[in-house]
Amino acid sequence: MLTAAVQGGPVVFLAAAIANVLLLLGLIRVDWRPSQPYALARRRTLGQITTASARMYRRNPRLYLSIGAGFLPVWVAIGLLQRLVFWVSGLDVLSKVAGETNAFLVTAAFGIWLLFSLMALTIVQAMVAHAMPRTGGDSPVTAREAYAAIRQFVRPLAAGLVIVTTTVLLLELTVIGLPVAIWLVVRWSLFAQCIVLENLSWRAALRRSAQLVHRRWLRVAWITLIVVGSAVLLGPAIGVGLILVSPIGLGTVNLISAFVSVLAVPYAAIATCYLYYDLRTREITERQPDELPAEAALT
Repeated sequence: MLTAAVQGGPVVFLAAAIANVLLLLGLIRVDWRPSQPYALARRRTLGQITTASARMYRRNPRLYLSIGAGFLPVWVAIGLLQRLVFWVSGLDVLSKVAGETNAFLVTAAFGIWLLFSLMALTIVQAMVAHAMPRTGGDSPVTAREAYAAIRQFVRPLAAGLVIVTTTVLLLELTVIGLPVAIWLVVRWSLFAQCIVLENLSWRAALRRSAQLVHRRWLRVAWITLIVVGSAVLLGPAIGVGLILVSPIGLGTVNLISAFVSVLAVPYAAIATCYLYYDLRTREITERQPDELPAEAALT
């Protein structure tokens, strides 16, 4: 991923510039408070989700850092697997012939990184969804308990991941299918929370996520782009910066990027869990946003 970003030419940097502009636009004129991190079943704006997630993370650093640290080998393995896939598929030979700035190679590297990053994020989302309702009490949940708790959800999570990643990968291979892939990723983005918090099968969870996102797709996509996109891309962005300003090797930079991702991804998982509760609250009240009560009782 870092190699593709550094050698991908102006297209990669143009995409980064556009993402930064969108981030700044998203952060202008938003309501940041009240955040109230332990009031889960509450409507929240983008700013409130951002601040509530930061406060939840800051008040329970050991829990969420432990959850993220468990996936450090996953992030390292993503880079190694990317190299392996290139070698097995013969793309490494293509890189020698066409150069690593070849658009196909850059797209392939980014696609592999994105798919496996989404898989790791989904597992972290499941553990955070289990942990968040149990924080703030007299006996807060531990990371070990969060790991153990999702064992019963391994099969539906794995099945859902297979469906989502396979569908997205197949659609990514066609130019026409890319917008559909983006639409489906947002539509199914909350299936992990639906499995853990509503105890649903993978099929029911995908339908439930689509139901929650329905008629609010743009809002969910926007929040996902700003919060999740920033957290997931933070590691590679820092890695690119280190490569540009220092002579350290790519392997070291990949390790630093993985470490940063481990710190950032739990924050993204907390934010998407708040988004899930926000959508459930709006669904239950079924009134106009300016008439809604701030909170709702979820069953």
